[in-house]
Amino acid sequence: MEKESYIKFNCQHTYQSVELPQQIDMLIELGNALKHKGLIGKIDDTMGFGNISVKDTKTELIYISASKTGIPCKYTKEHFCRIDEWNAEKNLVVSRGQMPASSETLSHLAVYEALAWVRYVVHIHSESLWQSLLDKGLTSSQDIKYGTKEMYFEIVRLLRECSNQNLLVMGGHKNGLIFWDQDIASLKKSIFT
Repeated sequence: MEKESYIKFNCQHTYQSVELPQQIDMLIELGNALKHKGLIGKIDDTMGFGNISVKDTKTELIYISASKTGIPCKYTKEHFCRIDEWNAEKNLVVSRGQMPASSETLSHLAVYEALAWVRYVVHIHSESLWQSLLDKGLTSSQDIKYGTKEMYFEIVRLLRECSNQNLLVMGGHKNGLIFWDQDIASLKKSIFT
């Protein structure tokens, strides 16, 4: 597994508690199931992999698991931050919460940007699934690295061209896959079947 858990965008983060949407409990339950299966976890004691996010149905604000939250055994509410704004062209993410936004935040935001109906996005790592789907399904360019504004624009382009998909293989991010859906039950089914 690649050792790559650092943030590649300009992160303007405010450290403070944030009120979380009611969907967060279902997202935490899914995230912990993904951790249990090893699809989200840690590379070592300083670097994690994988993350989860939700778009609040009331406010349309996006909440994402924070940087390095793949490391602990279980997600808690303190592991999430709110995205207040972003500008991919300027490589900027503005967030607030007890911890800064994940290194894959721009990838999550690209899915929400391209597909307004999406409510949940999950980024996992699975070597076997990644190898079996690479270049067979919706796959980003192998020349584009994770967490970059180039990945953001690649995801937006691909999803606008193929809006009926709910899985992206990250070609330039070994073992990286992104799933999305409008409800948590459908998302679980897509990931676990």
